[in-house]
Amino acid sequence: SSESSSWGCYGDIRTLHTPGASCGIGRRQGLSYCGVRASERLAEIDMPSLLRYRPVMRTVGQKYCVDPAVIAGVLSRQSHGSNVLANVDGVGDGVKVVQLCPSPLP
Repeated sequence: SSESSSWGCYGDIRTLHTPGASCGIGRRQGLSYCGVRASERLAEIDMPSLLRYRPVMRTVGQKYCVDPAVIAGVLSRQSHGSNVLANVDGVGDGVKVVQLCPSPLP
C-alpha cells in the first residue's frame, strides 16, 4: 500500500527479496510446500488474529519508524498472532504475542 512508503526509516520493505518459510516450518504447519508460497499461506491463516493488533502495530510502527507489516510478520512468526502460545519447560512466559525467553532454548 502507499502507507508503507511512509515508514521508510529502514528502507522500503516492498523491495526485499526473501526465500520465504523453510520446508521445516511449512511441514510443522501442515503444509506440503515451503518458500514464499508457504509464507503467504501462513500469513493468510494468521491474518484474522493479527488484525486485532492493527492499531497497536501502527502506533508502535510510527513511534519506532518500523513498517507495521514488519511487526505483523514478527507477530505471525512468533505466535501466529497469539493463536498459538507455548510455555517451554517453564522458561518462557508463553502469555504474550511475542514470547521472550530469558535464556536461549537448547
